[in-house]
Amino acid sequence: MKQSTGLPAGPNGPAIKQLYDCIYRPLQTLKRCAKLYGHWLTFRFPRGVTIVFTSDPDAIREIFAGDPEVL
Repeated sequence: MKQSTGLPAGPNGPAIKQLYDCIYRPLQTLKRCAKLYGHWLTFRFPRGVTIVFTSDPDAIREIFAGDPEVL
């Protein structure tokens, strides 16, 4: 599922709550979101900070094996 921004779906609650959950309940938050949204998800934090997380093993492998000049 993608959001209208083209980014993967993620929690749509207030940015401050998303930040709070990631800081104070990181594992629970990521596990819950993985069940709801799959391997890719987007968090929106205060001050317009948007972060995309992945737990897709193939994507992680590709990122770490990528050209450091490009990444």
